[in-house]
Amino acid sequence: MMERKGKVSFTLSNREIAAKMNMSDRSIRSGRTQVKEFGLITFVREPDGRYTYTMCDPDTGSPLEQPFRPLRRGPSGGNSGTPVAAKVRGLPLDFNK
Repeated sequence: MMERKGKVSFTLSNREIAAKMNMSDRSIRSGRTQVKEFGLITFVREPDGRYTYTMCDPDTGSPLEQPFRPLRRGPSGGNSGTPVAAKVRGLPLDFNK
């Protein structure tokens, strides 16, 4: 499963996503395409059927530099900095610049 320790790239199968998000394969494919169109990720299908995702800068669409600095939490527990909002399936995603 994906590690969330500042990595820019991670590999997941549709089955792993479906188990965590309760989504159908069709919804996962559609969401993956939409997030790519927003310029937030690139992805490559691996020979084993899993996908390697690389997070992108929302302003430029180019891959983030390694290592990625995770979002900092402000005193209230929220994200600090100026968020950039994108909507995927109606859920807001916040990314710090």
